[in-house]
Amino acid sequence: MKLHIIIIIFFSICSVNAQSYWKNDISGSWNKSSNWTPTGSPNTVGANVTLGNVISQQRTINLTSSRTVGTLNFNSSNTYRIKDSTIKWNNTGSSNAEINVAANQEHYLDSASALRDNLSVNVSDNSTLSMGGAFSGSKDIIKNGNGNLNFDLAGVSASTGNLVINSGRVIMERTSTDGSFRGNSIVLNSGGTLLLSQSNQIKDTTGMIMNGGTLETGVLGSDTVGALTLVANSIINLAAISDFDLFFANSMVNIWNGLLTINNWTGDQSGGIGGRLFFGNNNTSLTNQQLSQVQFNGFGTGAILLTNGELVPNMVPEARVVIAGLMVFSIFLYRELNSRRKSYLISKQT
Repeated sequence: MKLHIIIIIFFSICSVNAQSYWKNDISGSWNKSSNWTPTGSPNTVGANVTLGNVISQQRTINLTSSRTVGTLNFNSSNTYRIKDSTIKWNNTGSSNAEINVAANQEHYLDSASALRDNLSVNVSDNSTLSMGGAFSGSKDIIKNGNGNLNFDLAGVSASTGNLVINSGRVIMERTSTDGSFRGNSIVLNSGGTLLLSQSNQIKDTTGMIMNGGTLETGVLGSDTVGALTLVANSIINLAAISDFDLFFANSMVNIWNGLLTINNWTGDQSGGIGGRLFFGNNNTSLTNQQLSQVQFNGFGTGAILLTNGELVPNMVPEARVVIAGLMVFSIFLYRELNSRRKSYLISKQT
């Protein structure tokens, strides 16, 4: 009986820590055993899979049926593309499942992702991972590392967990109207950036929690999200040349701590003429205290809501802008007076 238990534990540990490596410089099926070292298609809880530097050009690995993986490592200067079916992310529940991308690389994961565990996506410097498959499950997606994670999902995401951006950039660029992310909330921590490069990237009820991170909008489009919670000083960057409208739900009951800085806004108190921000659909969707915690770059701290919910600055220029204007005016006045003085002296001499 004891021997039986020892054997079961031994094989369970081996299963959890199983490591597999893509074997040859070819495209091929994940499900084909001979494509892997050691021989056997990886498909176990906690499986550790490495797509290494054995390929000399872009290679495609297709799944003919779903596979279970704990950790997937991309470590090749040439590009891997994984497509078809579904990867079930399951690392035994004791730790997050992981995708690791080494520095200076670009890879594509177009298979769907079923989240049995939280999924940490770790993208190193100067690297990009593009994920094109729909997500499902109630677990979180956690972005780490200074590289880019691109969402261009081919199907409607059914994930109900959170997207937590700790560092680097997440770029949402789905071109349909279904939305790249349909989870409960998006958390932007300090060092993390989210770019909405196209319209309709986020489910209308998905909450936005800004904890020191940066939210960026694209050049053209619009998106509607849930209420905004401000945990720490955070930034919204409107595209420098922008016609992008971002609509937040009524946020007056949400916690706001710190300052929300908005860059690249242009317009006047009647509204923006480029990128615009809205809260709810009336002028009561933020409290006076929350409005005092908004700063439009180039204007004094403080904002107002128009009757349609558009957020605009108080139109009081910042002191540095006033000082700069006075300096320019002073230089102009000095040059003008000096020019007139010289003209007067010349006229007297003649």
